[in-house]
Amino acid sequence: MPTFSTSIQLYNADEKDLLLLDNELKRDFFTTEKGNAVQKVRSSIDNFIKVRYLKEGNLLIQEVIDRVWLAGRKTGKKFTFSVIKKRN
Repeated sequence: MPTFSTSIQLYNADEKDLLLLDNELKRDFFTTEKGNAVQKVRSSIDNFIKVRYLKEGNLLIQEVIDRVWLAGRKTGKKFTFSVIKKRN
């Protein structure tokens, strides 16, 4: 069964936004990566929270992208993400 890894950056977000994102992804059976620490980046250029999740299943990568996009959009914050299909 394929495993997908996603890295998500929420810009100008707080803990409430992170919790909403986490709930949305876990509702869709995403799990946090082992050792996944929430990374907070605050600089004069960027202010974002970065988290990583895994998704296992017989899915196309576009399906995983769509699910991450919907979860990120529900936060109402600007976000970027990447999805990678891991080799098994």
